[in-house]
Amino acid sequence: MGIQPLDPRNTDDVDAVALLHEEHLGDSPIVLLGGRFLREFYYPRLIEDGLLECVICKADGRVVAFLSWTLFPDGFMMRAIRAHLVRLSWIMTRQLLTTPSSLKGILNAISIVRERSAGQAKAAPGTAEAISLVVLPAYQKHIPPGGKSRLTVRLFEELGVRLRASGAERVTFLVKPENRASNIFLSAIGCRFEKVIEFGVPTHKYTYELNRQAAERSAG
Repeated sequence: MGIQPLDPRNTDDVDAVALLHEEHLGDSPIVLLGGRFLREFYYPRLIEDGLLECVICKADGRVVAFLSWTLFPDGFMMRAIRAHLVRLSWIMTRQLLTTPSSLKGILNAISIVRERSAGQAKAAPGTAEAISLVVLPAYQKHIPPGGKSRLTVRLFEELGVRLRASGAERVTFLVKPENRASNIFLSAIGCRFEKVIEFGVPTHKYTYELNRQAAERSAG
């Protein structure tokens, strides 16, 4: 199969994406909130509410890659939390009852989300933010049906198509300096680079103008 949107009602696919997120982005604040948060709230609820979008790629009968993003980089998580506070409280209570040791991680994650929502500079109109990208190493050279590019490039192309259709003008990526592969890829496709501080940690920020020709004319 080719690249397709994640169906928030497909529990098998949601679980597969959550598992990839846990295994390959284990230091993400989202993972600190626990497996129930990922499977019962973050992916299904935020996608249904339109606060998060996600595409997946299936190969050999399983999900081997996903890319998620938001059109609301200014506090999309806090918006979801406020809208579903009762439901989220129940999910987190069950998480703590089954895994009491997750309390510290949950408190740290909540602190990070609040800090970012309060301290983040307001994004320019028309700006989207890529949130998470995972491609299983064994499938990084995989070419999905419907195109000729390898999987990582195809996911990026799909992101661009969907963002342009949504009216977005640019997309940003926050990448750890030590993530060599992502830094090389985003530099190679022509993203604008800058160094920023996120939660007191040096971070690389890349910005890709979705209408490159218009951006180049403006710069000139």
